[in-house]
Amino acid sequence: MGRLQRSNNTLCHVVVMEGAHWRREGGSHHEKGKCGAGRFWHQENNDSTAGITFATIESMKWALAICLFLVLSVTLSRASDLSRGQDRLGVPAPHLGLRHWLNSPQLEMDALRGKVILIRWWTDGCPYCAATAPALKHLDAKYGAHGLQIIGIFHPKPAGDWSVERMRAATQQKGFTFPVALDGGWAALRQWWPDPEKRGWTSVSFVIDKKGIIRYVHPGGEFHETSEADHARCDRDYKEVEQMIERLLKE
Repeated sequence: MGRLQRSNNTLCHVVVMEGAHWRREGGSHHEKGKCGAGRFWHQENNDSTAGITFATIESMKWALAICLFLVLSVTLSRASDLSRGQDRLGVPAPHLGLRHWLNSPQLEMDALRGKVILIRWWTDGCPYCAATAPALKHLDAKYGAHGLQIIGIFHPKPAGDWSVERMRAATQQKGFTFPVALDGGWAALRQWWPDPEKRGWTSVSFVIDKKGIIRYVHPGGEFHETSEADHARCDRDYKEVEQMIERLLKE
């Protein structure tokens, strides 16, 4: 009776039965295995009754199910990490490279070493940005003299609008007195927040330590102090931001 063999690089496979014989599906046995591609093969001999037992088929089904489960788990885990921004923690803060600024000359991350930095991407017409604006101003007033630098990055929607006047009007409407920069084409956003289309939000906030390392990410939406039950998460997120700022100022 023939034996079922497995190549060293195989993860998943497909076996196709033709009459009383079994043949390998999916190329030569020298190919590297990929999930879903036929990579197990049966080596026939002169015994015409050679085949695969029911138990072997059941084992193959279980192996395939486990393979698919692991692939799905990794995919979902990666998507979850992207939405929360965990992949950005511990990363050196990228270059900003923005030319148009309000309330400040042009700033760059290297020149801000020694300060704790809170950067928030925001835009006009965004209710979450409007709800977070008072929190940014409060944090600036409370910690600005103690080493905190807040920067607002205006990213218009849709991307591609480089109107400084639009940024100026929105900045004045929010009452921001801290530095605000224009990221008209979202180039800086994509450096700091790669693949924003896969992350769910663009109104993201980062807290950077004195050495220029990203230590906290608020992945978007709003954060602010409140006693309203419907905004309990907003209040919790605000406290996390403030606690991280206080911690990094002491380092």
